[in-house]
Amino acid sequence: MKANALTVLALIGIVLQFISYGQHAPVFYGLHFFLLGALARRHTDDIESVIHKIANPPLWFLYVVTFVIIFFAIPNELYIGSADEHAHNTVGRLFYPVIMAALIPLLHERTKSNKIDTWIGHLSYPFYLVHTLVIALFSIWESVYKAPVLLILCIGVSAIFVMLEMKYVDPWRSKFAKK
Repeated sequence: MKANALTVLALIGIVLQFISYGQHAPVFYGLHFFLLGALARRHTDDIESVIHKIANPPLWFLYVVTFVIIFFAIPNELYIGSADEHAHNTVGRLFYPVIMAALIPLLHERTKSNKIDTWIGHLSYPFYLVHTLVIALFSIWESVYKAPVLLILCIGVSAIFVMLEMKYVDPWRSKFAKK
């Protein structure tokens, strides 16, 4: 898909957040994040050249900025006295995707040699895929330890998927990439 079409689709995903269709319905959720990621992947060389041209801020500063940006994207239901408990902070909805699309390549560039960061990156997509299934399977189980147990289960299942991918899928993928 052409980069211009991806850009248009990502912008449509951002605009859709401002249409009142029920913000918690799983319709179009996160479309713009996937598309911004695809655009970033398509323009990796351009992004890296920009990263090397700008001043390298300290890593702690990047972490603080990332934390602040994530904080502003938190749903308003966590703010005391919010008028609409399901409405999201519009500043977060408007700028969050764009700022995070700029911050993540910077963080990746600065932390790519960190093994913990690399493993978190490898676990994130399998975690995203399995967490709903694991939570659904254990939804009837009631315990004060439910949340930590579910977290450990999700991380464990994700780690198994990563190991299977590295052992079976990556070699197969490498063969096709060489052809």
